[in-house]
Amino acid sequence: MFTTRPALAGALVGLLATLTGANPIAPVESSVGSPLSPPFHGPPFDGFYLNCTAEDSCVEWKWFNIMAPLNEDNTPPAAIQVLMYTGYAFGPKQPGAPEFYVTIDGFYPNGTAFEVVLPASEFQVENAGNYVVGTWKDVGSYTTYANLSTTVVEIDTPQVSGSFRIDSRGQHHFGCNTTSTPYFNSAKPENPSNLENTFYNQLGWATTIPGGNAVADLKINGVDFQFSGPGYHDANWFPEFLNDAITEWFFGSASTEEYDFSYTLVYFINSTHVFDTGYLSRNGVVLQNQCNTDKTKTDITVLTPWGSGVSADGAAIPAGYILQYFLANGEEYQFNLTAFGQQPDLPVYHRFIGSATGGKVGEEPQVGGSVFEWLNPGLQIYTP
Repeated sequence: MFTTRPALAGALVGLLATLTGANPIAPVESSVGSPLSPPFHGPPFDGFYLNCTAEDSCVEWKWFNIMAPLNEDNTPPAAIQVLMYTGYAFGPKQPGAPEFYVTIDGFYPNGTAFEVVLPASEFQVENAGNYVVGTWKDVGSYTTYANLSTTVVEIDTPQVSGSFRIDSRGQHHFGCNTTSTPYFNSAKPENPSNLENTFYNQLGWATTIPGGNAVADLKINGVDFQFSGPGYHDANWFPEFLNDAITEWFFGSASTEEYDFSYTLVYFINSTHVFDTGYLSRNGVVLQNQCNTDKTKTDITVLTPWGSGVSADGAAIPAGYILQYFLANGEEYQFNLTAFGQQPDLPVYHRFIGSATGGKVGEEPQVGGSVFEWLNPGLQIYTP
């Protein structure tokens, strides 16, 4: 159960605190397209869809998650999440904060959490069809191959150096069971507010690798990361700060022996509408790729928090979630997401590393690694 938390002064500002103090960096215009209504004729699938500058409130990010196999003692395995940004998810922007930057969070092989923020001096993206190279100058780059089945991330800084590769075992996809648009307008409710209308029409999501095999060879703060394990890669973009439209955003992805899955659950400001998406595949065969508002369909995804932990500020947080996929044909799949560690651990942003256990109801459960988030710009209170 989540209720509204009293305002915490400067909570959103605190999220950006690690970036303040950097020298102002002049924005560099990137060669990107703009979001278009369906039918989709936009940029390359894993390219950039907005042209965020220091003068606006838009944000776009590439998300990469890789992790080593789970430990037997339920401690966090070696794990790395790389987010390559233009703009900021939460506003307002802080003076002097870089427009282009890369955040790297996760856990060392010994289970200790780490975070690194790497400002870039410029950003540019180049492509030949769906072959895309995005470069954050003085930091690193990502390269997605034209078949959209392989992504390589390279980082070259004093703090972080090396690379990792993710090879997909599934099909790239948009949400809402469509190939025509990366937006959620097919799930838009009747008479949406202006903020909701912007969300459904302009919040973009493109998943290049819904689940795959990752191989890492990096050094972070002098610690070697050399492992193979599950990987995931997607992208989001929005022309406004997220905290101008939503109070909570839940997201997660996981891979087991046969399953790859992800989900999103969104609560809006001053609204009773609830939006969710669900993606589930088994051995590369898509079982669900839905989006809906207010559970109006039979093909739905349900996320339920369970248990209780404590965040860095002393507030209660879930120990995990029960994730249920109800298919239109009546089949049900269920996974228990259990947190082993948290990084970042902020009032407005909780990211958990842990396990996913489950599968088709009635069958032998499978176990794999998971990463799941609770973005909480509305400062909601969790009550077990």
